[in-house]
Amino acid sequence: KQWYQRRVRGDAGHFAAETGSTECTACSPGNFAKDVGAAECSKCEPGYQAPHEAATTCDPCEEGSYSSADGASCIACSKGYYQDHEHATECKKCAPGTYADVNGSKYCKNCD
Repeated sequence: KQWYQRRVRGDAGHFAAETGSTECTACSPGNFAKDVGAAECSKCEPGYQAPHEAATTCDPCEEGSYSSADGASCIACSKGYYQDHEHATECKKCAPGTYADVNGSKYCKNCD
């Protein structure tokens, strides 16, 4: 009699890395698995986030924010900084003569 080792077919957002696995593991925040039966999770691209376990996709960071290094969250730009594009990896400093007085600014205001 011949025995075959099989990988458990987990739901999307889960993976089973080892042959003979008995269960699937949820992808950790910052990672995703879009297909059923994944052997590993993929890290979110810079500028994107997957804030919860078992993600099947990564979402772009919105204007006024940038992605954390681990891809688990988007972080609002600090006062004095802005971001006018989606899926950014950093915020931009306001130029001289302009300011951003709130966190998460999408643009800088002109001084009066």
